[in-house]
Amino acid sequence: MKKYKLYCVFVLLLLCVKAKAQYLSDYTGRPYYLKTNDGIQGSALLTDNWLNGTVYFVNGKTANAILNYNIYADELLFKSPRDSSVQAFVDPVKGFSVKGIALEESDQTDMNFSSGFPAVDDQTPKTFYQVVGDGRVKLLRYYKKKYLSQRVLLRR
Repeated sequence: MKKYKLYCVFVLLLLCVKAKAQYLSDYTGRPYYLKTNDGIQGSALLTDNWLNGTVYFVNGKTANAILNYNIYADELLFKSPRDSSVQAFVDPVKGFSVKGIALEESDQTDMNFSSGFPAVDDQTPKTFYQVVGDGRVKLLRYYKKKYLSQRVLLRR
């Protein structure tokens, strides 16, 4: 009976260690000021909700985080596990995937984004593309948001 209790305690300790290892916090970020909509319609972010996702770094490491993608600035953002502040990754990001996303123009709930593709027009090799089809040939989708100002002309 003592062996059984000792075995149960050992298994519980292993489960606790494994559960803690699921959320990696070895990535670093820099504070990011996310501008509010000062009279501007729409948002610079991919979605209004922050989503659970996985980040793939250039150095081969991966991390789980709460993510959102700033389409306007082409920058991946995360919420700090310590204080929920919005931060941008310091280490170069190769790609990321988000789960449970709901976009009007798509019926997909999981989305994968990657960079490292040849530069086209204003895009660079660091630009993130959604990988829609992955095989011998990749089908990519590029998201872009622009700031358009409206000028009011007054006639006398």
